[in-house]
Amino acid sequence: MAEPSFDTYSYLRGSHRGGNSTYAIRRCSDLESDLVPSHAVAPNGQLSFLIPLDSQNPSLEDRDQVGFSIDTFTLDGQRFVRLECLDFSLDRQFAALVDNLLSHMDPISGQVLLADITETVANWRKFFSPAKTPLDTSAQIGLLAELLVLEVAIKSVGADFALSAWLGPDKTRHDFVGALLDIEVKATLRRSRFAVSIHGISQLDATEHPLYLVGYQFERTAIGFSLTKQINVLLEMTTNSALFVSKLFQCGVPLSDIDEYDSTQVQVNSVSIHEVDSKFPRLRVEGDVAAISRVQYDLDLGRLEKSGDTEDHVRLLTRGLVARHG
Repeated sequence: MAEPSFDTYSYLRGSHRGGNSTYAIRRCSDLESDLVPSHAVAPNGQLSFLIPLDSQNPSLEDRDQVGFSIDTFTLDGQRFVRLECLDFSLDRQFAALVDNLLSHMDPISGQVLLADITETVANWRKFFSPAKTPLDTSAQIGLLAELLVLEVAIKSVGADFALSAWLGPDKTRHDFVGALLDIEVKATLRRSRFAVSIHGISQLDATEHPLYLVGYQFERTAIGFSLTKQINVLLEMTTNSALFVSKLFQCGVPLSDIDEYDSTQVQVNSVSIHEVDSKFPRLRVEGDVAAISRVQYDLDLGRLEKSGDTEDHVRLLTRGLVARHG
C-alpha cells in the first residue's frame, strides 16, 4: 500500500474547500482494470470506499452497522458497493477498515471480493463502539513502553510474529511471550531513581522460558514523542492491521481517541534490561497464596546489574519472539 488511507482521505477532503457538488475520488491502484476500488469523499465530507461491481455480482446492502453503512451505489453509470462513514469522529477507524480491505485486493485484477468485504466488516464491527474511559498518565507511559518494544520487535522479527507475541493487552502474566523467552516491560516518570511498580506476587515468575525485564525511564518534555505519535508510527508499520487495532482497543485506546494522548510528551532518559534469574530480587510468599488479594511493590532498577541498556540490546531480545507457543 503506497499511502495510508487516512492520508488519502485527508487530501481528498481538502479538495472540497471550493465547494464540490459530487464525490472527490481517487483510484486505489494504477492497474488498468475496471475492478479497482476507489477512495472517495462525499459532497458532505463523509468518507466513502467505492468497490466496483460487475454485472454478475448482486447488490450488497447492510445499513445495520454502527458508525458506517454499506449499500449498492451507482455513479456515472458504474455500480459500486459503497462503504460510507456516518460519524466524523470515526474517520480513523474507517480509514483503517479500508486499509484492511485493500490488503485483500487482487494484485492482478484489482478486485476486492464480496466475501472479503463481509468478513472484514464483521471483524471490524466492534472497533466502531463508543470509547472507553481515557487512560491516566501512568497507563499511557506503560503502554508507550510496550509499544516501543513492539516497534523494535517488528523491525527485528516482522509484524506477524511481533503482534502475535505481544500479549500485554490480554492481561497475561508477561507482556511478550515468544518461542525462546518472555519479556516484561515497565516504565516510570520518576527522576530521582529508576523505580518501577511490580503488580502481583507472580508477575516476575518465569514460565517455561527465561524472563527478561525491560524498563524505560521517561522524562516529561515540551517537545518529544507521545503515545499518539508512537501509535501512528505502528499503524503505518503494520498497515493498519486489524490485529494491531484490536489490541489497541483491548488496551482502552480506540482509534477515535488516539489524538487525545499527544499532550503527554516525553523523552527516554534510560533503558534498563535485566534477566530475571534466581539472583534477581522479587517477593516470595509462603502459605496459601490464593488468600492474598493484592500485592504491589516498587523495584529500583538503578541498583541492579544490567544485561543491557540500549535499543540494540532490546533488538537482540526480541529475536527470541520468533514464534508464539500454543
